[in-house]
Amino acid sequence: RSCIDAYDNYESYISWAKPLHWLWRKALRSADLITAAGPGLALLMAGEDVNRRTAVVPMAADPTGFEPKDKIKCRELLQLPVGSALVGFCAAMHRTRGVDVLFDAIPLVQTKRPDVRFIHSGRTWSDIPLPETITSLGFIDDDKVPALLNSMDVLVVTNRASAFGNYSYPVKLYEAMSCGVPVVVTRTLATEWILDCHPECLVEPGDARKLADAILGALSRPGIDYENVPTWTSSCDLFERALLDSCT
Repeated sequence: RSCIDAYDNYESYISWAKPLHWLWRKALRSADLITAAGPGLALLMAGEDVNRRTAVVPMAADPTGFEPKDKIKCRELLQLPVGSALVGFCAAMHRTRGVDVLFDAIPLVQTKRPDVRFIHSGRTWSDIPLPETITSLGFIDDDKVPALLNSMDVLVVTNRASAFGNYSYPVKLYEAMSCGVPVVVTRTLATEWILDCHPECLVEPGDARKLADAILGALSRPGIDYENVPTWTSSCDLFERALLDSCT
């Protein structure tokens, strides 16, 4: 017996590698169970086989560290400015993620809120010239990531409505939600599902003005109360149940 699990649309990684796509689809057809990070991806993996056994096992933050913490102490730990409003982007700076829209939104935000600073952590690709308005920390130690997220007033998660973006379930989004950090997220098939109870957090892809307005709106609102954020325990329970059900 076999189970195939995925958290992205892997065919979008190397779109021209058709033989690999055929092998992937063959493996999916032969699996006894398909599990995916969201319902859209599960349907994509199942293809035209409506009887294919599938289950959704959501992404979740690591079970230690990702919880609300004192913002001032977290900023002091990472030597981030205490008196500024901080907006974070914690992912690879890559054009496939729609970062150009974020770059265009930054001056629109700072025109109205000069006190806002933008902080980045993660890899920056060589073809992405970072604007001076972003402070990049590069890679930071894993055990400091919860402190970084808790330092933020808002976390921005950008993407595109593409073969990748529509089936991308960013773990940083789940980590921020676990920490109770307000988020502003590009609307895709995947993020609509994740933030079903918080549509105010979603912004249409490719629109810098709307992204800036959403960031300013999130900064002006009090904290957000997410409900039923997936955990490792809850996702493990779903996975175990799906495995047991596949044996019946």
